[in-house]
Amino acid sequence: RVIIIFCLRITLNNFCCCDVNMAGFAAEDKAFQALTKAVNKQVQLAFKALVDYNVEEDSDCPLPSYALSFKKKNYLHMKQKYNDDWWIGRVVGECETIGFLPSELKLKALMANGEAVYQAAPIMRPIVFMGPSNKRSELTELLHSGLINFMKERFAGRLNIVRPLMSIYSMNSKQSRDLALDVREAGASLKLVFMNCDASFPTDLDQAAFHPLIIYIQISRRKVLERLLKESSQRRREAELSDAYRLYDHMQHTPCPYSLVITDSNFDDATQNLELFLESYWASTRSVPDPSTLRQDDS
Repeated sequence: RVIIIFCLRITLNNFCCCDVNMAGFAAEDKAFQALTKAVNKQVQLAFKALVDYNVEEDSDCPLPSYALSFKKKNYLHMKQKYNDDWWIGRVVGECETIGFLPSELKLKALMANGEAVYQAAPIMRPIVFMGPSNKRSELTELLHSGLINFMKERFAGRLNIVRPLMSIYSMNSKQSRDLALDVREAGASLKLVFMNCDASFPTDLDQAAFHPLIIYIQISRRKVLERLLKESSQRRREAELSDAYRLYDHMQHTPCPYSLVITDSNFDDATQNLELFLESYWASTRSVPDPSTLRQDDS
C-alpha cells in the first residue's frame, strides 16, 4: 500500500508539473504571436525614459527572450499594449529590435519612489535649425533657407514641415501645447519633421515637450563671422555677434543641447553632414526586423 500510494503521489506531481509547463508554453506562444503581429503596426505612443531599466532585474516578462532594457534619456516607441504591465515596442536606435517594454504603471512600481519614469514625446522628434546667430539675422535666414531647400529635395516624400502660426516668444502654454500636438501628428506616419520656427536659442523651446533635434550651424572664427555680417548696421552687427557667441557658449553646457553641429564653411560638406545625420535618425526609427526573422527562443 505504501508503495502504491507513493507511486500515485509521484504520478500526480508529474501531471501537475506538466500542466504548469503547458500553461507556460501557451502563455509564451500567445506573447510571441502578439509580438509577431505588432511588427508591422504603427507606433501609437512615444516616450523619453527618465530612468534606467534592466530586464535582468525583472522576472515576469511575457516572453523573456524579447524583454528590452533601456537607459535614461533613451526614446521608446510603443506599438501595442499587451496588458497592464507590458507594451510591445522598441528602443529608438539603429539595429534595435522589437520586444516587450514595461508600462508606466509597472515601472513606477519597480522604482518605488513615486517619481515620473516616462515623459511623453513626439513619435518623430522635430528638427530645428539654430545659428550662426539669431533668427532675425539675414545671414542666419540665408543659411537656413539653403539647408531647408536641400532637405525638401533630398527627403522629398519623407519630410513634413510644421510652421507655427505665430512667434514662439508670444505663445502661451495652451498655444505651445497645440504646436506640440501638430508636431506629433506630423510625425505619426514616421516621416521626418522639420519645425520652421523663430526660436533662436535652445532655451526658447524648454517650455513645451517638443524634444527637438537641434542642429547648430556654427561659424566659429570671429573674423569670418564679422566679415559675413559687415552689411548690417553697427548696432545690429554687435547684437548678432553677441547672439552668435551665446549660441556657441551653449556647446559648453552639460548636456550639450545640440544634436548636430555643422561647422563646415563649404555648403556641399554641410549638406552631406546634414544628410548623414538625418538618414541615421530615419533608420533609428525603423530598425525593426521582418516578421519572418523573428524566432522564439527554444532554450
